[in-house]
Amino acid sequence: MPGTGSWGEAGQLRVFVDHSGYDLLNIGDTAMLKTTVTRLQERWPRARLHVITTSRERLAAVCPGTYPVILVPDRGPLGRLPDRVRGGIGLRYKRAIAVRPWAAWRLSPGAGPLLDALKHCDLAVCSGGGFVNDSFPLHASGVLTALRSVQRRGKVTAMLGQGYGPLAHPPLAKLAATVIPRLTMISLRGPHGQQAVSELRAGRGEPVVTGDDALELAGAGQLAAGPALGVNLRVAAYTGLESSLARQIASVVAAVVAEAGMPMRGLPISWHRGGEDWRALAGAFGADSAVARTGRLVHDIPALAAAVAGCRAVVTSSYHAAVFALARGIPVLGISLTPYYDGKFGGLRELYGPRAVAVLALGKAGWPDRMRRLMRAAIQLDAADRAAVAARSAELASMSRDAYEALFELVEFEPALASRRLPVGSEICLVRG
Repeated sequence: MPGTGSWGEAGQLRVFVDHSGYDLLNIGDTAMLKTTVTRLQERWPRARLHVITTSRERLAAVCPGTYPVILVPDRGPLGRLPDRVRGGIGLRYKRAIAVRPWAAWRLSPGAGPLLDALKHCDLAVCSGGGFVNDSFPLHASGVLTALRSVQRRGKVTAMLGQGYGPLAHPPLAKLAATVIPRLTMISLRGPHGQQAVSELRAGRGEPVVTGDDALELAGAGQLAAGPALGVNLRVAAYTGLESSLARQIASVVAAVVAEAGMPMRGLPISWHRGGEDWRALAGAFGADSAVARTGRLVHDIPALAAAVAGCRAVVTSSYHAAVFALARGIPVLGISLTPYYDGKFGGLRELYGPRAVAVLALGKAGWPDRMRRLMRAAIQLDAADRAAVAARSAELASMSRDAYEALFELVEFEPALASRRLPVGSEICLVRG
C-alpha cells in the first residue's frame, strides 16, 4: 500500500517521465517506457504522469491514463512534419527550455506544458534507455538538462534501467558529472558503464545492475524454443551497418538456415522512417522473403514477443531483439560494428554468459566463417542452458521490480532518505544524491 510520509496523499503525486523514444516508433524503447509507466500507475493509481511524446495518439494507446507533453505541435502545419523532424526540433526546444525557462515562450509553443511538468512534479523519472553516450548527445543532453532543472528545485530524480557510455563528448560528460551524482537513484541495465557511474557518484550509492526493463513485457522466465531463426538488421549511421554489408550477412544467414532446415522470421524493432528495420531486412533478404513477410507483422510489443517465442536462435544488430530473445531462453548472436554496440552486446554477454550471447565484430577479417560457427552453436544450445538463460532473465526482472519498489519507498518516506538501505543481500544500495 502507498505510504504518505511528507509527500502527502500518494494519489496527489505529479511525476515527470522522460524516456528514450518520444515518437514511440521503437518497440524496445516503448517497452521500457511502458514498464515504467505501468509500475508507477500500479503503485500510485491517482498520480498524474506527464510523458513527453510527439504523438498523443500513440502515447494513449501504449500508456493510457498519462498526460502528453507535446514539445512541437502534432496538429496543424507543424503536425504535418515527419515525426523524426518534429522530434529533432523538440529535442532542441526541450534543452533550451530547461536551461532558460524565462525565454521559453519565444522558443516553442510546447514550452508551457513542459515547464509546468518540470516545475510542479514531485518526482522526475527517466525510464530505460541507451542514450547517455557519444552516439546520442542531443537526446542525452536534453534528458540530463531536464533532470538538472528538477534537481535545482530540490525534487526527487531517478534514472532506471540505463545504459551508460562510451562517453567522451566533453560538454555531455560535464553535464552527466553534474546530474548523475545528485540522482536519488540510478539503476543500470548492464555492467558496462557501472564503474564510470560509480566514480561519478563518488560514494553516494553504487548503481545496481537490473537488466533491461523490457524483460518483463518480453516474457522473462517463460522458456520458449520454437523452430525458427529470428533476424534483425538495422542500417543506420550509429550501427555502422550499410546495405551492402547487410546483404552479405543475409547470404551467410540463409546458408546456415538452409543447412539446418529452419524457417526464418523477421524481428524489426525500429519503425522510424516508415520502418527502418523492416526495410533493411527486405533489402537484404528480398521483399518477398519469409523474413520480410513475417517482419511486416511485427509492429508492437505483443507481436514482437509472439514472434520471438517462435525462434530457436536470434541473429541481430539491434539490442532489443536480443533482450526479447534472452527473456525466453533463446540464444543470441549480436552483430557489432561500433564501440556503442560492442558495449551493448558485451553487456548482455556479461549478464548471461558467452554461450547465451555471442558477439560478432564485423570489422575483423574472416567474419563470415566465424558467423557460421557462432550461429551453429546458438542453434545447438541444449535445453538445460536455455532454461538457465530464461531463469536469469526472470531473476533480472525481479531485481528491476525491486529497484522500483525501493524508489517508491524512498518517495513515500522521503525524510528518511539519507539513511535508508535495502536489506543485506538485496544488491541495491541507495543514498541520496
